[in-house]
Amino acid sequence: MILDSEKILQQALKTPIWQVKKGHGSFLTFDMGEKISGNKKDGTIFYSGSIHLWIYMCDWKVLSNGKEILQSGDDDSTMNIALNIFANKEIVSIMEKTDNIIKIEFTDKLVLTLIGDDYEENDDFFHLYTPVGNVSYNKEFGLVLDH
Repeated sequence: MILDSEKILQQALKTPIWQVKKGHGSFLTFDMGEKISGNKKDGTIFYSGSIHLWIYMCDWKVLSNGKEILQSGDDDSTMNIALNIFANKEIVSIMEKTDNIIKIEFTDKLVLTLIGDDYEENDDFFHLYTPVGNVSYNKEFGLVLDH
């Protein structure tokens, strides 16, 4: 079976988010699907999703009902609290508005807008990992099927 990037994106749609974390800098991770356990180097157990969305090299903002509630430049404590709004939400669509803006719509009128103004052409805005394949997005190539 040959998959394209659009079919891989479909894997993330309508799958409840059970974990959202702030990573290094303004990176975000969203875990969906089956819980997969792993061990860190120090022996502690961590969980990630069989579907994993990593918001990577871009600025971003979150809107709820059209009102901005969070942005990538906010402090860590604000961000860690506000990210809970994504719990049990589902991605409804991922669409390219321009080559510099990606809009990810969630249930309950929640929108994550990814903005690449201050980044290089080949910097990936996101990586989406799924059991059937992976896809990323950058300004130079658009959606890219990762092998």
